[in-house]
Amino acid sequence: LGSALRFTRGEFPNRSFNRRDLDLTANWIATGQSTLNARVSVGKQNYDGVSNRDFSGLTGSLGWIYRPTGKLSFNTLISRDTGVETGFISSGDIRSASYGDDSRTTSALSVSAGYELTGKIRLNALARYIRRSIVDFESNRKPQLLDGNDTVKGLTVGFSYAATRSLLMGCNVGKETRTVSRPFEFTSPPGELS
Repeated sequence: LGSALRFTRGEFPNRSFNRRDLDLTANWIATGQSTLNARVSVGKQNYDGVSNRDFSGLTGSLGWIYRPTGKLSFNTLISRDTGVETGFISSGDIRSASYGDDSRTTSALSVSAGYELTGKIRLNALARYIRRSIVDFESNRKPQLLDGNDTVKGLTVGFSYAATRSLLMGCNVGKETRTVSRPFEFTSPPGELS
């Protein structure tokens, strides 16, 4: 079990934010084959001058690593976080593309599988579902705020080859689809008329 206090100051072109979090974490090795890990965070994030992107509430993640045999492994991850906290959503040996930097919140589910074909060759697969609530802000655009939701679904397969102890090569192929569940619409910043 663990806990942490975090303070974050982020700066981007045209925007900056402050964030405060209290994290509670747990890691449980249920059996020799199964491990669970969890994080619950109580946080507050405030953007300078753009209150539409502010966030206050619970975020967190729940992960399950299952190894039924010495060669086969599965990694499942469910997470809900703000965009600036998601960074790279990854699972297992396949690193996913970055999502969520401009999202108010990102909810994600990923399931990956890995199989040790030989001592040097590993096969990988990753399926994921990502739903974002997005607020885009541009200071030189009138109206400035673009608000909406989108969903990304993806499937990636690949392999890696450990040529030496310090050299790992790999190749991944993937397909993604993105849909907008609510049309993005321009809204005026607080205090301004449309």
